[in-house]
Amino acid sequence: MANIDASLEVFAMLYSDDENDDYLNVLASIDGFTEGFQMPPLSIDEGKIGAILRGMRHDFPAQGGSTKASPFKKAANFLCYFVSEQPVKNPFARDRVGDEIPQISNHQNAMVALHIAFDALHNATIRRSDAELVVLSNRISISKHSYIDLIQACSKVAPNSHFHIVSVLLEQICYRSNPAASYEHVT
Repeated sequence: MANIDASLEVFAMLYSDDENDDYLNVLASIDGFTEGFQMPPLSIDEGKIGAILRGMRHDFPAQGGSTKASPFKKAANFLCYFVSEQPVKNPFARDRVGDEIPQISNHQNAMVALHIAFDALHNATIRRSDAELVVLSNRISISKHSYIDLIQACSKVAPNSHFHIVSVLLEQICYRSNPAASYEHVT
């Protein structure tokens, strides 16, 4: 079984010691994401960004709270709060993201949250049960088909009901891109 020591993790993009830094990091990440797709400025409810950052710290849904949580759990909790709060108001245009994605309700928040979660997991450090430190040095890479399915699967997640499954999903996606980080298989 895996024992992930999150105290080794410098999860600088989210869960920093200063919520204001996290606020600026999230907004900068949203800007970077939209620039990559050459999108016009988004309508963002910045008050909801603050609510997300407060909510994801309060009553963290894993033993030991956010300070002891794995990077996967931290990213999953953020993703669930972000998608649930829906701070990005305007859907993305077909000419920027393709024909399939705009058909998914709340796709814009799922896409942004996935982007931020994937960025936060890149270079995250975990300690395996054998005490080996492993850095998730390879960026998450998935097919277009899987990406669209993932957007759909995450478009309606909520912290109280989806946190654990999203955490496991992110962990497995990271291991696919970083096979040396994966744990010994039990079955």
